[in-house]
Amino acid sequence: EDVKRVAELRAAVGPNVRLRLDANGAWSLPDARRAIEALREFQPEWLEEPVAHRDVAALAQLRGLGMVLAADESCRNASDLERIVALQAADLVVLKPMAIGRLSATVALARRAADAGLRVVVTSCLDGAVAEAAVLAVARACPPQALAGVGLDRRLVLRNRLEERRAAGDALPNPLAMSARDRPEHPALVCDGRTLTYAQLAAETAQTAHWLQGLGVQRASRVAIVAPVGLDLARVFHAVGWLGAVAMPLDPAAPLTDRAAALGILVPDLVVAAVGLAVPAGAWRQEVLNLPFVSQAPRAPAPLPVAWSLDSVRVCLLTSGSSGAPKPVELTTSQLLFSTMGGAIRLGHLPADRWLACLPMHHVGGLAILWRAAWLGITAVVHCRFDAARVAQVLDSGDVSLVSLVPTQLARVLALRPSQPFPQSLRAVLLGGAAAPSSLLADCRKLGVPVARSWGMTETGSQVATSAPFDDAPGLPLLPFAEASVAPDGRVSLSGPLAGSAGVRTADRGEVDATGRIHIQGRIDDVILRGGENISPAPIEAALLQHPAVAEALVVGRADVDLGQVPVAAVVLRAPVSLAALKEWLAPWLPATHVPRQISVLRELPKSSLGKVLRGRVRQILEQAEAIEPSPQ
Repeated sequence: EDVKRVAELRAAVGPNVRLRLDANGAWSLPDARRAIEALREFQPEWLEEPVAHRDVAALAQLRGLGMVLAADESCRNASDLERIVALQAADLVVLKPMAIGRLSATVALARRAADAGLRVVVTSCLDGAVAEAAVLAVARACPPQALAGVGLDRRLVLRNRLEERRAAGDALPNPLAMSARDRPEHPALVCDGRTLTYAQLAAETAQTAHWLQGLGVQRASRVAIVAPVGLDLARVFHAVGWLGAVAMPLDPAAPLTDRAAALGILVPDLVVAAVGLAVPAGAWRQEVLNLPFVSQAPRAPAPLPVAWSLDSVRVCLLTSGSSGAPKPVELTTSQLLFSTMGGAIRLGHLPADRWLACLPMHHVGGLAILWRAAWLGITAVVHCRFDAARVAQVLDSGDVSLVSLVPTQLARVLALRPSQPFPQSLRAVLLGGAAAPSSLLADCRKLGVPVARSWGMTETGSQVATSAPFDDAPGLPLLPFAEASVAPDGRVSLSGPLAGSAGVRTADRGEVDATGRIHIQGRIDDVILRGGENISPAPIEAALLQHPAVAEALVVGRADVDLGQVPVAAVVLRAPVSLAALKEWLAPWLPATHVPRQISVLRELPKSSLGKVLRGRVRQILEQAEAIEPSPQ
């Protein structure tokens, strides 16, 4: 009967209305299993309380069946929540201030749930002014990245009132609209063979916002964008912000299965996809991204730009997942603003700056250039894809003053041009995304490349520590608006406006020296535990890269019966060398326990679209090679 009722409801409302189901503790565990199997085809957003209230152990047994599970009556106090976290029994908790009893207790539960990776819905038991005020108070205190809903739906009245109250208190003018007012004739965007002034970009953005508004997009709506880098992507990104909504760019080259998984994590209200890019069906509206009208005269009054409150979410991105499953990261207006200002303070800011963007824009390093340019009123020169020869030509032409690159890209650019300095108009090469090999930095010193080394992450809106151009002293100075602390195990945590209201507990190991510069020593989960000894891969990789025949190197831990783990290495060679010779080379550089047990030669190291080595994939390759073929090759 329950399944039949949901089937009839889905048929009545169609595929674009979201269903949130509450079984209210009515099913036995076997019934719940059967129900979940049958209900999946109707694509509910989540299912609350499928088994008896507070039977958290039974709830945990239903995880992994392809349904988002929510705890409501089973989460009424701190001990309830800790049991849910310990058993990994739910994906989401529904918090009701009236049922929990105190606003402070509800806020504490929301924050603890967010820290544990759970999503949070805040709603009321009884409607009324007091209940609404309580819900809004808890929602505002909940970390934005965890807030899955306020009331019945984030697009309805409670969510909108929350955003309106935020905007009324600390609103900032839309940055693109302000630059269009202040520098209307200055070039804003160079892309796809066109140069748009700020006046033109704002006009086309407003038309695109009118189109999105017709699709139901409003303040706080979540809009996924599946499109290659180009004018349409830039227009839609700015138009989403024009309406005060949340932009969620996705990798347009990802397989359909990965795209489906990404949308399942992000749960957008609308997905706009470029012509020819498939979008899996789900609890979201779909629309083809085709904007020929933007070059025509407006056909209807365009919406005015919405002000941005400091703590409202502007962007939601998936982390790269280079060493684990991707996760959503939400960035607020405050983080985007302070990231822009901190970078400008460190790198300098000139009104005539032109910033070359050739990184993927579903990653924060590429997308950040669009919002930096809009806030600073400078020009974003956007390449639709990375082409080393084209980048070398543009840098040598003197057409740009700033560029963002990852180390592998910079190495390819340098290899395709004469060994001569760049024009002095190139003020900074912002180099991040991965640790730069010492050989690359040495080449840059010889050529006088104005490298600004950077360490950052999606959670901080790109950079968090950046050296000034030509500063090659050990470590990196933190940007203004960021503070770092280091736990006894070496894990780095960040606070300050760049890190958001909840701060960021990173997966990186490091230390802060007496001058305040931070030294990053690798990731916590990369440490190899050999017989009680902690071994960092970075010094081993650095030693391998000192050998003239080694072009790339990566070291990971492999399970060992006696020692727990031992280091093994994968290398890419630029010239023939025996593996015995490599081990001999390492002997003077490293303790004997740090010399890799196995060194395997790969044609190339697998990398993400941003150029980061996929450490988890390398580990899989080495494990498979060990199981299938005993030869070190």
